[in-house]
Amino acid sequence: MEVVYKKISGIKYALLNPEAIRKLSVVKIITPELYDEEGYPIRGGLMDPRMGVVDPGLRCETCGKPAGKCPGHFGHIELARPVLHIEFLPIIYDTLQIVCHQCGRLKLTENELDFAVRKIDRYKKSGRWTRAYKFIKKFVITRAKNRTKCPNCNYENPKVELRKPYRFYVIDKDGEERRMFPVEIRSIFEKIPEKDALALGFDNVNSRPEWMILTVLPVPPVPVRPSIILETGERAEDDLTHKLVDIVRTNQRLHEAIATGAPQIVVEDLYDLLQYHVATYINNTLAGIPKAVHRSGKPIKSLVERISGKEGRIRYNLLGKRVNFSARAVISPDTKIRINEVGIPVEVAKTLTIPERVTEWNIEKLKQYVLNGPDRYPGANYIISPDGKRFTITEDNKELLAERLQPGWIVERHLLNGDIVLFGRYPSLHRLSIMGHYVRILPGKTFRLHPAACTPYNADFDGDEMNIHVPQTEEARAETKYLVALENHMISPRYGLTIVGGIQDVITGLYLLTQDDTRIEFSKAVELVYLANPSESEIEKLVRFIKRAKEEGRDYLTGKEIFSVFLPDDLIFEEGGVKIEDGELKEGSIDALMIKSEKGVLIRYIYDKYGPRFALEWSYKVFLLGVHYQYLHGITVTPSDWDLPEEAMKKIREILEEADKKVQEIMDQYKHHKLPKVPGRSEKQVFENMVQQVLSEALTEIGEIVKKYAPISGTTLMAITKARGDIRDLAQIISALGQQSFRGGLIEFGYKKRNLSMFKPGDIHPITKGWVKSGYREGLKPYELFFHALPGRDALMDTAIRTAKSGYLYRRVAHALYEIYVHSDGTVRDTTGRVIQLLFGEDGMFPQKTHHGKLDIDGIIKEILKKVEKEK
Repeated sequence: MEVVYKKISGIKYALLNPEAIRKLSVVKIITPELYDEEGYPIRGGLMDPRMGVVDPGLRCETCGKPAGKCPGHFGHIELARPVLHIEFLPIIYDTLQIVCHQCGRLKLTENELDFAVRKIDRYKKSGRWTRAYKFIKKFVITRAKNRTKCPNCNYENPKVELRKPYRFYVIDKDGEERRMFPVEIRSIFEKIPEKDALALGFDNVNSRPEWMILTVLPVPPVPVRPSIILETGERAEDDLTHKLVDIVRTNQRLHEAIATGAPQIVVEDLYDLLQYHVATYINNTLAGIPKAVHRSGKPIKSLVERISGKEGRIRYNLLGKRVNFSARAVISPDTKIRINEVGIPVEVAKTLTIPERVTEWNIEKLKQYVLNGPDRYPGANYIISPDGKRFTITEDNKELLAERLQPGWIVERHLLNGDIVLFGRYPSLHRLSIMGHYVRILPGKTFRLHPAACTPYNADFDGDEMNIHVPQTEEARAETKYLVALENHMISPRYGLTIVGGIQDVITGLYLLTQDDTRIEFSKAVELVYLANPSESEIEKLVRFIKRAKEEGRDYLTGKEIFSVFLPDDLIFEEGGVKIEDGELKEGSIDALMIKSEKGVLIRYIYDKYGPRFALEWSYKVFLLGVHYQYLHGITVTPSDWDLPEEAMKKIREILEEADKKVQEIMDQYKHHKLPKVPGRSEKQVFENMVQQVLSEALTEIGEIVKKYAPISGTTLMAITKARGDIRDLAQIISALGQQSFRGGLIEFGYKKRNLSMFKPGDIHPITKGWVKSGYREGLKPYELFFHALPGRDALMDTAIRTAKSGYLYRRVAHALYEIYVHSDGTVRDTTGRVIQLLFGEDGMFPQKTHHGKLDIDGIIKEILKKVEKEK
């Protein structure tokens, strides 16, 4: 077979010439009947076998291929009278208004016409199609529309009106009107000279104005609109076939009515019916036209609906497809699997397969899989011979197939531990929403995901579902391993910090472990390290620490020493109060800043210095260490966490009273118009800003008191380590919720001059506008609960709207950026070679390789100086 390579220079959209439709067609459709008495397709009908076949056993009469292999061939219907193409109505209307109905010329002078043709030609040659369209709209159409008299033949053109859905009327000077049928419109368009058509934007070779009025209707091939056999044995035809039957039947009746000289009113009614059927066949969603429906009342799906929109061919079948070798299940957490692994149920592993080529080295292993068959794990489902024949493995034939197995054959075996798969979660908002994970076969019915890998997927375990895709070729597996494997994407490409890291109880566990006063006896220390899956070198380091402790007369290890077991011996690090020297934690505690996902400066440092694989393995081990110490230590939350001493409560009351006094003073100033003037703000806005500032300061002061007096507990521990929540949350529980704002301002609606009927009309005190003095601990007053619920409900509604808006915005941005890439010379270009940026991001830095978009020069210098000092 000769392969011809051709470069596509462009795609041209054009109107289909009636002659081209006839040439493309293999059959003229003359009868609305589909099948004869024996159920065989009728020749000349809409299921004519010359247009392709869908029934097994039949062959296409045009290409001779069976069902499934024949792509189908077009037919055509010769319309008794021309009908309007409904999608071109606006262009037909514009054209009727700007051409002379007598001579067919554009209502422009020769000079204007020459100028327009030259300008349009220049735009076309430079590929500036939008500019050409705007020029035609602004110059050609506007000028010609404003003239009634034709400058070429002096004919006074009548006014043209389009009345929905698709009827044209001409109204003369006396106000008399008559209907303009498509026959007349087509005859006017046929008179338009080539030069005038060019000025209108038509290409005379590929598109002529009269082709917008249909005289021949192309009939799609049978495989495009296949019939299906129902359980009852009856045939159910496609929507398009139903509509085409109506068109053929009406067309036949119109032909007969014209031939027999039927009354004009009958002909017109049939003509309108034919126009309706053709219009709803093309687009069944038009306003002002009753929808074409089945007998059941269900609307028929037209051509436009098939192609456009989310469920159309383009977006549903071409831009995105349903695929084989994929699975979907609910996810659940598992801290014991590695971060770059995914736990897969045995049932899924037995269904999804990987093709493995038989060689002299793996033949015995693959034979065993074939002998195990599809039901026993690990087994195989199919084998493929070198000539491409596929054999299904069953209990009856598995031994025979195992004997036939030779090098060069392919065995489609079950998924095994260590295979790499793509794991993804929708919505995929960035590239980290789908990454490569290694398979770990586990019992159960859910996919297992390590909690440290949740952040990039934005996943949680409240019922989320995720998908796996099994790569089927060596190339696909290599790409998954080297391009999209999770270990290569630990750093966010958005801001350059770790996106895979510790969460929640891991952070509190490590914080408690690395406190200065944490002491753990040798046996417990060894158990903790063992549970974190240590390597040989880490066990040796543990032994060194135990020996040192014994020499110093201790019978325990400190928490810092246990954490240091997993640090590389040459690690030197100092940041955020944490100091590590020669692989040992000397000062500070490990908190969110060090190891939390989206913060984790220590993970980031280890990633840079020791590489992705080490960083991932290290994260996995310290994750286990934190979890197991948390189990050992225990952490809980109780209402007594929110008990403050009386002294603290007294101070909080004083702060609230002081805030109340300040607010009262501001209110008095507002009433007497003594507030300071602020440019660009009204007196009311100044008053609201000053009040909100006072209340915000009061809440901050309360937070400081809570921080000072709150007992060390599970609640405060979460806030201190920044594992979850904040001290301000605790302040809201204990003292006051603070000002409830609605869309950036005070709550300002309800009854006339007041929010609730219990307040006095005109009262401007913050309590009537959403200031909540109570905290959750003592409970909210009824009106406070109302104010608190209001922004909560608004936020829920806003979230739903925002999600849809941002999803659509992202889709548009993604489509706009598809073609843009970084060229080998460092410039950013599109596929035509046009330079968009001289340097990527204007600074040439890839965020994934930086620290918050900047190079850590200070850190590099510090590290070099330390090494120099050490060598001295």
